[in-house]
Amino acid sequence: MAVKVIVADKKIDCKHLIGQFVDENHYDHLIEEDTDVYMPAPYGEDPINEDRIVLKFRKNFFTKEQQDQAYARLREAATETQNRGAAAGPRGEKLGNREWVTEYESEMVEYFLDPYSGLAGDPVEDIIKRYKGKPPTPSNRNNVWSIERTKSTNFNFDQWVEKVRNLPRSEQIKEANFVADELICATTYANSVYSGIAGWFDRYPRIPYGRATSYTAKNPEKFALAYPFLQTLANGFKDLLPQRYEAQMKAARQVDPRFLVPGTPFTTITVNKTFRTAAHYDVGDLNSGLSIY
Repeated sequence: MAVKVIVADKKIDCKHLIGQFVDENHYDHLIEEDTDVYMPAPYGEDPINEDRIVLKFRKNFFTKEQQDQAYARLREAATETQNRGAAAGPRGEKLGNREWVTEYESEMVEYFLDPYSGLAGDPVEDIIKRYKGKPPTPSNRNNVWSIERTKSTNFNFDQWVEKVRNLPRSEQIKEANFVADELICATTYANSVYSGIAGWFDRYPRIPYGRATSYTAKNPEKFALAYPFLQTLANGFKDLLPQRYEAQMKAARQVDPRFLVPGTPFTTITVNKTFRTAAHYDVGDLNSGLSIY
């Protein structure tokens, strides 16, 4: 069967859609058949190559049996979570009884963390004017105010701004650090969705070593039964995008094989359950590889 090829005629900045659900007003083509999509290439260059690939879609790639197998083996990895950030979609005015840190509040605190001087005008007043009359919107940082700490200190943000704007620079920085460290929760939040990870993941500051995900550690035999599905996925990746596959395999060969799904370049599998993702940026992906769905 022929594969449809689409080459984009331009790149569009869609940062304004981050955290929003896209619909038929946001696209020109609805992909319902086998399709390859490429980015536009510099004048005179052929865009049909793996360097310019956006996506390759193959319909009915997995059999129903393979899909049922993957669902049975992986679905329990998806649990209710609030850590999916912008992908979880537009946020309400509050997170339960917690108040979001708004874009205005976040920008103001950021300014006082590193106040600048010697420029014409009043930077604080500029920030106030930029947000005046606009409905408050949660910051993309997904932070909330600490209920207990703001209550115990009788903290009022607007009063704080008026006080701090007249302080010496060193005192402004001190005040802003107190707000950022003590009054704004370090944990980030988002809407609740059902999502999780299987396999293994890398170290990070609080846990400085690679390890199995919670689901894999508790269900190693069940996760192993999903290997055939994941290996089929890897074979499709290899057949359709051999250069990208090899780049990802090269990186995978530097990892202890105990942290890989056997016969694949995959370490970590994200499992989403009944979860409509909003527009978002992925982080931590290998640029020379490709995200596989």
